[in-house]
Amino acid sequence: ENNYDRGSVTNVVYMGMGEPLDNLEAVVESADIFTDPMAFFLSPHRVTVSTVGILPQLEQIFKRTLVSVAWSLHSPFSVERSQVMPVNIRHPLNEVLQVFKGALDRRERKSILVQYTLLKGVNDSLEHAAALSQLLKGYLFKVNIIPLNEHSGTIYRKPNLDHVLAFQDVLKKAGLLTTIRFSKGQDIAAACGQLIQKRKKNNDVIL
Repeated sequence: ENNYDRGSVTNVVYMGMGEPLDNLEAVVESADIFTDPMAFFLSPHRVTVSTVGILPQLEQIFKRTLVSVAWSLHSPFSVERSQVMPVNIRHPLNEVLQVFKGALDRRERKSILVQYTLLKGVNDSLEHAAALSQLLKGYLFKVNIIPLNEHSGTIYRKPNLDHVLAFQDVLKKAGLLTTIRFSKGQDIAAACGQLIQKRKKNNDVIL
């Protein structure tokens, strides 16, 4: 008989300060525990691995688990994505996209969540929205729009709400299911993307 309180955990998301698929074996092992009837017994749909798209590990997570997978995309243009996400140089957008489309073609997943952080004046134009719609056309992708949570460690800024809604409207008119993530905790730098390292004058590192 297990000693886990199954009611205390309802959803698990692998994301944050690091790439889950860089530690593939630990992710697969722990996902098995979270979905095991003798442990937490969560539905695989309630366990999500968020990734920038690491190959060939991405193919392995589809083959070895049934968990949900979310793709941190942030630009529909490969050259631009390489600028804001250098990982794109090693794992190009189009190659990663084909793996996701293959999983959907094989019906290994009902849908794929695409995470798209809006950076003011960088990737938030209506042209970006149209290109994103074209990129994902014909497949069941769901787009989670994330206005940037600003912090002192970044040069980027978030667009205003009207612009965020206009970006979403382009996607919706193209037939994409979209949501907007409005984060909490921004006032104390505890929102998503704000848990960065800060250095004191005495060179001590704090989180």
